[in-house]
Amino acid sequence: MHYNNGKELMQKLCERTGLVVFNSIMGKDCNYIKDIPDDFVGLNVSTINSLSLDQYIGRKELIEFHNKASSGWNGSFYMNPYVMENSLDDCYLYRWQDTAHMCNLIRQYGLRSFEEYVAIDATRQIDVCGGPYVLKEREKIRQVIEKFGSTQMLTFCSDYHDEYCDHIAENWMFDDFVSWGKKEFIFVEFEDLPLFDFPEREPDYYNVMILDKFQDLQRNVTGIV
Repeated sequence: MHYNNGKELMQKLCERTGLVVFNSIMGKDCNYIKDIPDDFVGLNVSTINSLSLDQYIGRKELIEFHNKASSGWNGSFYMNPYVMENSLDDCYLYRWQDTAHMCNLIRQYGLRSFEEYVAIDATRQIDVCGGPYVLKEREKIRQVIEKFGSTQMLTFCSDYHDEYCDHIAENWMFDDFVSWGKKEFIFVEFEDLPLFDFPEREPDYYNVMILDKFQDLQRNVTGIV
């Protein structure tokens, strides 16, 4: 979802999500110059040091949006004009061990439906039990991220949070992250998970990056087997 300035970014987010978008601004004294109303529902990006969203973009500061529903705050995301790190509640992938379970599950049983995994008691097996739930969430995630123009997803351990946030602020493109993954991680594409042996020991256990193009879900939608 490319944008050139703050107004354009906020307008595109509003159009794609149907939510009100607001930029709250905190002054250098840590008091808000511009604060969200108490009854606000929508997406808010908070900027500090009296800087506007436009100034954040110009300075390549890290941009983080928080989603506020009527029930309270429920997730956030970082973004630049080329990529986003999505931590909205609708994009929840559980913990890293569950991603490992997903990989072990696909290697052991192949890619199946959630109902098929339940039928073979995969949701009760210690080494794969979280995997079916990750795959179930993955189906929902594809629909959510399409709103933002995303068509591919990289999954890796949140231990690298500070590093990937720096890269987002530096306006890395998706291909830059892929190149980083191929160089610094044990890199695997989702389509190759049936043949992937997920490492059991540290540090390799936490150094896996998965490129997901959702090709299996696209085939299902188009009717191609």
